[in-house]
Amino acid sequence: MVRYLTVLLFIGLAWGQSPCDDKLFKELDMKIKDQGLDALSEREWIYYQLKSDECTNEKKVSKTFDTKSSKKERLLNHKLKKYDSNYIAKKTFFTIFIRLTSILIVASLVNLYG
Repeated sequence: MVRYLTVLLFIGLAWGQSPCDDKLFKELDMKIKDQGLDALSEREWIYYQLKSDECTNEKKVSKTFDTKSSKKERLLNHKLKKYDSNYIAKKTFFTIFIRLTSILIVASLVNLYG
């Protein structure tokens, strides 16, 4: 059972790696910049093309998410300008109030059962 969990954990960590951060891809990229394309073997060139395409696709996907988040940020900034300091003050007050209330409740429960 432990072996299976270890394998699943390793696969999960390996799966999340970015193709742009691949060590061999970066080395091949530096080799191309320093020595030119002739320095690569056929196998290295195929690997470089594959990772380059994956990296390009990942950058396209991240740009679409960045565009969506920037639209959300602009909308939020517009709302913040509309409410200005009153909105921020109320939000801060209620956040602090809720946290203090929860701390007091936990402290009284600890006193009651402790």
